[in-house]
Amino acid sequence: MNQLWPDPITRLVERQTEELEREATQLRANKVQIDSRLEQIDGELGELQIAVKVYRRFAPSESTPAEPTEARSQVIEPPLVGNNGHRPELDGLTLAQAAEQVLRWLGGRAASGELRQNLIDAGVLKGDHSAYGYLLKTMRNKPDLFVKVQRGTWALAGEGHE
Repeated sequence: MNQLWPDPITRLVERQTEELEREATQLRANKVQIDSRLEQIDGELGELQIAVKVYRRFAPSESTPAEPTEARSQVIEPPLVGNNGHRPELDGLTLAQAAEQVLRWLGGRAASGELRQNLIDAGVLKGDHSAYGYLLKTMRNKPDLFVKVQRGTWALAGEGHE
């Protein structure tokens, strides 16, 4: 009765221990490859994000078929000050108020990317990765000011764009 473990159980535990140690060794060897691949993927994701930003910045704005093109040409935009697009009439406004004003300048309806870019150019919104989400959250939380008319397109509430 010196032995606490019966012989078959000892063999089973030893076999399981050996298998787990072998698997741990393989995983440690693969960890270097996995870390390297993750770094590569992170780099590619960063490059894609930059490409999307550049595309959104310079791509022609989206217009919907239901939207007349004459409406935008009739909108009188305030003059720009300097080369950076700063619009002093937006100074001191909340993001919601500034977005409302920019939507008015854009004919009451615009693609959210176009609206975001105008707010960034005007100096109201930062041009970082969280700006787009912040703008969308602000507009969703103000149903009295903004209405989502279709995916990626917002309009002023109560102006017949719904």
